Amino acid sequence: MREIDINILPLLQKKFGYAGLGYYLELMCELKIKPNHLIEFSELNRLASEMKTTRKKLEQFIKCCTQIVTKDGYKLLTCNEKYFWSEKMLVKEYLAKKRNCTKASGRKKLSVENCIKIDDALNVHLTEDQLKRLNNRFGVLLIKNAIKILDMWLRRKSSRAKKYLNKNSYPQFRADSWLIKAAKQLSECMCAAQINTPDGVMLVHKVL
Repeated sequence: MREIDINILPLLQKKFGYAGLGYYLELMCELKIKPNHLIEFSELNRLASEMKTTRKKLEQFIKCCTQIVTKDGYKLLTCNEKYFWSEKMLVKEYLAKKRNCTKASGRKKLSVENCIKIDDALNVHLTEDQLKRLNNRFGVLLIKNAIKILDMWLRRKSSRAKKYLNKNSYPQFRADSWLIKAAKQLSECMCAAQINTPDGVMLVHKVL
């Protein structure tokens, strides 16, 4: 069982002998199959009988386990007036469920439906809302250049580019993507290509 920390087994053996190892393993197995991973103290008579020990010895063992803290900061067992449980088992269960929920939800697949026509970039597919968000985040000029770069890349229809043809292009515009980095580099190189009015106001900024 993954919930049993093998590092604590020598400690249990030293403190309680092989009987202690048996008690602990049996309790972990029992906790594992419980719906909420909790055992009521009212079940101790049954458990003691199955473990071939007395209720008193089992209670003493549980009490000792609540005073032993592992290296990662968890008590072997935790209890209140009604139940006892394994903190580590509950935490692992919670994290496993959280991971599964994340995997199940994943990223939503973006459709090419409702995408607008982008002049001179027929291979780039964005909805009006997506384009607006990108313009607000990165600026109209940078996104215009990025769209041109992406369209030219897709036009080549390389083995890698083919994977992104006829799909929503929004995921390609991540802040850390090669596309945004290339568009930023292009914008920096274009600083000298500004066309200004006589009074110094920028009139046009070249794009691809």
